[in-house]
Amino acid sequence: MPYPYVNQHHVQSGDLTDLEYDLLFLWKGATDYGINMWNGVYYRLEISGEQIVGTLYEMDMDVLSAPPSQGEMRPVGPDDLHEADAASHWLPRLVIE
Repeated sequence: MPYPYVNQHHVQSGDLTDLEYDLLFLWKGATDYGINMWNGVYYRLEISGEQIVGTLYEMDMDVLSAPPSQGEMRPVGPDDLHEADAASHWLPRLVIE
């Protein structure tokens, strides 16, 4: 799901948040109909050697349904992210080499 608001696409070793926002996904079961914004997937990224590794979290993407406050282009906070059952997702870990 493309992040619908301004994203500077600025990535540096101490701050990968803009890249995290570029990697937002929605999931649904094979028999589910339509899209449920509660089924958001967020990867919290960190640099590990020569790789960027993403840890899977679930989130309610309804937090993105309205534009963020002026000057706040990163509205997803720690309280919006929930530990995910990695076994229930097709991409339990994200690795960028």
